Amino acid sequence: MNEDIKVQIGEPEEKNVVYNPKMKMALRKTLSGDYAIFDHADIDIVVQPEKKQVLAFPKNEMSDDVYAAQDRLFDFLGRKGVLVRDSVQAGNVYGTIQATYPEATNGANETEVVIYSIGRFIEEEKPYYAHDDALEDAMVQSVTEPSEEDSTELGEVPQEAEKGTVPKYPAIKSYYRVY
Repeated sequence: MNEDIKVQIGEPEEKNVVYNPKMKMALRKTLSGDYAIFDHADIDIVVQPEKKQVLAFPKNEMSDDVYAAQDRLFDFLGRKGVLVRDSVQAGNVYGTIQATYPEATNGANETEVVIYSIGRFIEEEKPYYAHDDALEDAMVQSVTEPSEEDSTELGEVPQEAEKGTVPKYPAIKSYYRVY
């Protein structure tokens, strides 16, 4: 039951030419007829054609990064004219944000336009998350496999009874018992 969503934006220059942009997304149609998009790194996006709503759910746990991604999504869709901007609000599920989209007056299928616009948003976000992943991989690489100048051989640093400035058992000091 794989349905292709076709979007035509604008008027074709010639009558026989149809603009059909292609985009790959991890999109599933739910039993209730909603479309769930799972391509974003921080949020899952659900488009509800019956209610004409877009919902953004956090993938794992709510954080500032997730809220920022939700904010960018609804700001993007609002700037593109796809959403009713004053309908953006918190959803009834913890951590969700939702908004409604208007009915198309130019004969376009508004659900297809919304899904296409969400796909464009995800495409714009991919370089940011690719850079973020590359930075994290570089950090893990530097810790797990340090360079020659950032590492020491076993036995190169001599053993001592106490190292550093923080005592191992601070409660033994008498001044820690004073109120």
